[in-house]
Amino acid sequence: MGCYLSIMKRKFSSTALFILLCYTLAFSQNDWKSGYIIDLKGDTLSGYIDYRSSASNTERCYFKASEKEKIVIYAPGQIAGYRYKEGKYYISKPIRIDQKDTTLFLEYLIKGKVNIYFAQKDEKRYFAEKDSIFLELKNTKQLKTEDNISYLSNRNEYIGLLTYLMDHADMQDEINSSTLDHKSMIRLARKYHLNVCNDQQCIIYEKKIKKTKMHFGPVYGLNYQALQLNRFQSYFLLNKVSQYAGLEISINNLPGLYERFSLGTEVLIHEYYLENKKKYALNIPVMARYRLSAKKLYPTIEAGFSSYYIRNKHFKAGHFTLSGGLSMYYQGMKHCTLFMQSRYELNPQTFHLGVGLLF
Repeated sequence: MGCYLSIMKRKFSSTALFILLCYTLAFSQNDWKSGYIIDLKGDTLSGYIDYRSSASNTERCYFKASEKEKIVIYAPGQIAGYRYKEGKYYISKPIRIDQKDTTLFLEYLIKGKVNIYFAQKDEKRYFAEKDSIFLELKNTKQLKTEDNISYLSNRNEYIGLLTYLMDHADMQDEINSSTLDHKSMIRLARKYHLNVCNDQQCIIYEKKIKKTKMHFGPVYGLNYQALQLNRFQSYFLLNKVSQYAGLEISINNLPGLYERFSLGTEVLIHEYYLENKKKYALNIPVMARYRLSAKKLYPTIEAGFSSYYIRNKHFKAGHFTLSGGLSMYYQGMKHCTLFMQSRYELNPQTFHLGVGLLF
């Protein structure tokens, strides 16, 4: 009988994962946003552009003239550029990276007396342009040794280049204190433009970055096996359903990351058994999540680790295990999000299925 229950529960777990995977494939649609492409003659064609990560947008433009049209993929050099409606703007530009010539779609951050561009190519890269001068702004590392201690130090090459490009503007203090990121480069280029040009405004193309948000809510679920401990600190799994409940915490719009990435953690109380007596353990999973669709109903994949803390009169113990899962979220309501989660933990091999609500 125990063997039969074990087989049935494994089948149930496999079926649940298969169903959730089907939902994932069905709803993992591209994130199409209104925009336009610019052909090599300078003419524009309106339609929809797939909103992807900076690395993907640097290499390709996925475009369709209408929702029912076929997708056309443009490489840098095939079009002059593309732009999301009132959002990010990319232009095709031949550049030289690491002694190699290439053509990329560069994100146009600000247009003024000094233009600033950005590209995610192997790493984050920034470029500055003034008149016919086009330079990559670099901040490479160098190994230094002092008192027999070696450490990496920033070379800050970009500071000298910006000093050269932004001469006669009395901005050396601002340049010296700048950092090589979107916000600092845009602020610096904008101030330089205002200092040297009074008859023309600069244009900032960068999409407004959403503020980091934290959401909380209750979560409840079932484990399709129960943990059995004994006073000798050994364990095995029972063919018995156990419960867990607690608090879900989701952190979205993390600085410097593609907006579909988020961080989730939970504070849970898990049932377990000590010599057939029901006890409770503290469980804290920490998961990196990726949203697969921009729709109201969307799947996510997650990976991370789960930690357990057990304390009773016989012993205290802590345990860590790798974890991964698939979840479905529904943002159809104004102030809250419903979700269903499935998660698999490696050691011991357990399957969890839960539901929750985020506010």
